[in-house]
Amino acid sequence: MPKRPPLVYVEWLDHSEVGEDHAWIDIEELCTELPVCSTVGWMVRETTEAILVAHTWSEPQVCGPFLIVRAAIRRLERLSIPRRKKVQSG
Repeated sequence: MPKRPPLVYVEWLDHSEVGEDHAWIDIEELCTELPVCSTVGWMVRETTEAILVAHTWSEPQVCGPFLIVRAAIRRLERLSIPRRKKVQSG
């Protein structure tokens, strides 16, 4: 089984189309501030341009993959996972 990918915390600036359904919108209503988002997940792939984070990982599949462009990343931190403790039955 391949090595588990790193668990990461990412703060990134959201960037997307403004407005709804390509409708006309008054220029004064437009906002140019980018919301800061936070994501935690398994970094299953990374390139020089983007990282791919998934909220669930089970080799060979992932669930909830999310592509984050590196230019939008404000903070990227690898998280440590505590060692497993034996579960005692009651």
